[in-house]
Amino acid sequence: MRPLSTVDCPMLISLLWITIAVTFLGWSVPMLFLPHALMVRYRLPIAEPILFVRLLGGAYLALTMVYGFGLLGAYRGHDVIGVVVIGLISNGLAAAIIWRYALRGLYAEWSRPTRWFIYSSGAVTTALALALLVVGVGYDR
Repeated sequence: MRPLSTVDCPMLISLLWITIAVTFLGWSVPMLFLPHALMVRYRLPIAEPILFVRLLGGAYLALTMVYGFGLLGAYRGHDVIGVVVIGLISNGLAAAIIWRYALRGLYAEWSRPTRWFIYSSGAVTTALALALLVVGVGYDR
């Protein structure tokens, strides 16, 4: 089997960059650094104590690092199917959870910016999961 790398599949590099940006800027940084007062102002559901939100932000940062190492591996021609599967599972589950609760009306009481963020996150994670499935896992090796 040939490794899944950028030499074989240039679109993979773009997907990994997008996945890194979305995970880092959309989830990790806000969960690590968004002030508690802003979370309350925008009616974000906050796990108490705030420590759990910060820990989750750290976990998203670690996931971002996994994607980054996958990107380096792809540049070097190494097989990165493991990173692709991690991205597929992470984004696929995030999308499923977001849309499940959307269908139950959970976000109705959230502020408009917060609802926009969660629905955008659902759309982006759905698109990333499908793209990783088609480009990464579905790649004919």
